[in-house]
Amino acid sequence: MNIRARAMWLLGPAGLAAALLWSAPAAGQAKLYHNRHEAIALAFPEGVERSAVPLQLNQGLIDEISSKAKVEAEFKHTECFQGRQEGKVVGYACIDNMVGHERYITYLIRIDHPQGAIAFLEIMQHREVSGNLVHYPHFLRRFPGKTIADQVWNGRDVPLISGATKSCEALTGGARKILRLYDLYLKQLPGL
Repeated sequence: MNIRARAMWLLGPAGLAAALLWSAPAAGQAKLYHNRHEAIALAFPEGVERSAVPLQLNQGLIDEISSKAKVEAEFKHTECFQGRQEGKVVGYACIDNMVGHERYITYLIRIDHPQGAIAFLEIMQHREVSGNLVHYPHFLRRFPGKTIADQVWNGRDVPLISGATKSCEALTGGARKILRLYDLYLKQLPGL
């Protein structure tokens, strides 16, 4: 007798259903990895001053970012920060959201200045029912060093993870979007 049949025999159908529901994660339950304060502290450790960067993007610039990043870019929930050390701009960090399969994935990307390379990408909150494997280091370590020249495509620059395809696509698209935001807008800003 297999395990499922034995459980049915011992618990009955109602008991088995209750046991399965009790052990399964709630559908749509968000997993919080870093709050806003923690994520910004990761981006700019002690000794690096930081200031919020007001995003004043016109529709033409948003369309250009979308076209070049090959992703629909929206910035209504995007926050960016400029980091300075000894008066020099050392990087930008952006908290952004991209839709995975159905729900937002909130992430932070830090881009070193003036190199324009991703220093790191961190998942802040994953709201999808599946696909949370993108939080693991074997996926996230593929982003540092990427620039707009790399294009950051799934299966070429960053691997696809079985069971997390939409989450992988959301994060690589988000990385391309923020790299373009840096290239077309952030890197031209003066020190704040």
